[in-house]
Amino acid sequence: MTAPHLREFTYTHADQPHMQELDFTTLQRSDKIIVDTLEGVQHEAGDFLIASEKNEWNFSNIYSELGDIILGHKQGRTNSDEITLFKSVGVAFLDTVVASSIYQKYAEKLFVK
Repeated sequence: MTAPHLREFTYTHADQPHMQELDFTTLQRSDKIIVDTLEGVQHEAGDFLIASEKNEWNFSNIYSELGDIILGHKQGRTNSDEITLFKSVGVAFLDTVVASSIYQKYAEKLFVK
């Protein structure tokens, strides 16, 4: 996917070292790049690996892991003009933690009187 085709809430999926769906311009345009795990992305995210190998992009451009935002250590999107890019290579334990957190918040609202 090239930068001109991106719109708000666009989702893509490439989670193998040889797969690339995002072009360099998309990586460059992003104000904040958030990943599920830095280690996973450094080994599996072809979008980032290919750009890094071509010296078009660097892993130091990653703003945060998702967990740090969930825990409040870093801020997520701070204004409506900010372009955020989230890259997930799939971490099962993170899916479980997020699901549990959503369930707990829902249960609190449901049973609060």
